[in-house]
Amino acid sequence: MNQTRTASIASTMEEFSTDWNKSPIRWHGAALGTEASVTISAPKLVAEAALNDVVTLLNRVERLFNLYDPDSALRQFNRHSALDLPAPEFLDLCQLTTRVHVATHGSFDPTIQPLWRSLATGDDTSEARNKIGWRHVEIRENRIVMAKGQQLSFNGVAQGFATDLVTKALRQLGVKKALVNIGEYRAIGGPFRLGLTTPGLGLLRTVTLQDAAVSLSHASAQQVGGSSHILDPKANTTPQWSTVAVHAKSAAIADACSTAFALMSQADIAACLPKLSEITHVTLVDLEGKVIELPSE
Repeated sequence: MNQTRTASIASTMEEFSTDWNKSPIRWHGAALGTEASVTISAPKLVAEAALNDVVTLLNRVERLFNLYDPDSALRQFNRHSALDLPAPEFLDLCQLTTRVHVATHGSFDPTIQPLWRSLATGDDTSEARNKIGWRHVEIRENRIVMAKGQQLSFNGVAQGFATDLVTKALRQLGVKKALVNIGEYRAIGGPFRLGLTTPGLGLLRTVTLQDAAVSLSHASAQQVGGSSHILDPKANTTPQWSTVAVHAKSAAIADACSTAFALMSQADIAACLPKLSEITHVTLVDLEGKVIELPSE
């Protein structure tokens, strides 16, 4: 799975078309290592109050999942191999991780963090690979424990998870139309037009997003130790696809799967889709630039 990813979906101007009922209110900032934005169509006072709640929520997400904050819950977990009385969001993300890990036959695995560190520092990776294994993480309501020497990175799913949390909060506040971008996009209402880009090919296509989410992974977006940042937790192999776009009802599912699918064959991805009903379709771009849609159009 990948260690970090900045926003890789280029929005077209049509995303803010004339079908907005009111002039949209926009917030721009940063969260979990990526540029973030939320655009809301609502009366000004309602939108501004909602965005204040969004900022508060994102601050909480940072305190839970920021890998680079020494005081975050994730860093505490990595330091002590245990986390007592985990926050509900931490439990939810762990349970979602288990589901995707099982569905992808281990291609999605947050215990990849020691391998990332070994590659980044040029150390031997054999010991780090021996520590990989989500199956060693024990999740209980009052305590989460992992094997000694293991460490987690949720950077392959936390941005999508945060996007879902913000979307849920906005819906609860009565917002009927919004576009949330925290490294992954999710729409409330719509339609919104987004441009999907891929390195070397530029604009791949435009898609319409309505009450749905989309996430992209690019194998060449970043390197670690001279290879792709998308690391295979099961073997020393490289991604099979240059770009993967996952369209789903959940940004967290789309985020995690866009990472895992980069390492999986077309047949394995197709077999995985029935296990993750939130996914509506997947766009794959192979290393030669050929585009494949699943399910096939």
